Amino acid sequence: MPAPLSLSAAYGRAARPWPPDQLANAYRAALRRGERSDPPLEPSPHPIGSLASAIPRLVRLAAAAHILHVLPEHTDERTADGDLIVEQLLSTLDQSAAGALACCHLALETADRDDPVDDWVSHALEETADALAQVSPTARPPSLIDHAEEAARSVAIAIDAAYGDPPAAPRPIADALAHLLVVCVFSDLVYDRARSY
Repeated sequence: MPAPLSLSAAYGRAARPWPPDQLANAYRAALRRGERSDPPLEPSPHPIGSLASAIPRLVRLAAAAHILHVLPEHTDERTADGDLIVEQLLSTLDQSAAGALACCHLALETADRDDPVDDWVSHALEETADALAQVSPTARPPSLIDHAEEAARSVAIAIDAAYGDPPAAPRPIADALAHLLVVCVFSDLVYDRARSY
């Protein structure tokens, strides 16, 4: 596997218009990776079960995103152990985002909704396209951190809605999917997988 891109290079490649078909392919690829995540996904007949399964992944995702932004970015500024830590954090970011996305997709499938799953996924893809065009490492907080945190916030809102107002749950689930897909596309860019879609 080639050496991963730096954060700034990945931000530079992400901040552009994304055609809908590319984002749909990125979504499917992230969903496939997430379905193979560790711990394995366990489908739940209720969205709260799948959303709750996303929480540990979201915690790991947020921690990895935060730490990646404070470590020295250039390899000549890091020790060999520092390089290993960056590789582990990038792997955690990738696996956690894809796993959480798969959990949220499962939650959407079991949510009380009038519109088909594909309509909600389309909404998430549109939101992702808008967000990717504006990603920046100089935003406060940096965009990758912001999307990791907003995914967790959306999952918390979705859990509350699934419990108290079930028909309202699909929107925050779709919002979480959009934030997670931003992170998954970022990860694909870091690992140079984006050209496959």
